[in-house]
Amino acid sequence: MNLSNISQEGYPGFSSKLNAVVNNIRSSPSSKHLVFTSWRLTLDLLQLLLARQAVPNSRIDGQTSFAEREVILQRFSREDGPGVLLLSIATGALKNSLTLTVADRVHIVEPQWNPSVEEQAIGRALRIGQHRNVTIYKYIAKRTVEEVMLSPAKH
Repeated sequence: MNLSNISQEGYPGFSSKLNAVVNNIRSSPSSKHLVFTSWRLTLDLLQLLLARQAVPNSRIDGQTSFAEREVILQRFSREDGPGVLLLSIATGALKNSLTLTVADRVHIVEPQWNPSVEEQAIGRALRIGQHRNVTIYKYIAKRTVEEVMLSPAKH
């Protein structure tokens, strides 16, 4: 994939949603970001876009071994560690002991059919020991099933 034409304003060939995620991350470089998505391909694309913009990041998904996860989490938790941790929502939302209070920005790339999964993912940053304000970003594409999912049922 050729990313040589990427500008500050956007990333040609990539969805506006992925552009928004990367731009929000770039707009707060001193923050620690957790980025949750359901799809490995989305993790791949975000990793590629962030690397192209020289934004240090790490990634945990279902193919990351337990030992690798521990190393990645320890590195992310350090002040000088990468500012972005990309996670599959299934991996990041289900481990009850996962505490990531070092993060002060949480990005939910797509809504979940089961809202408790989303709440568990967000809860990784909102645990006891969090001393900073946490900003939650939820990305919803207009005029899509995502918007319908979040609309109250009309009777």
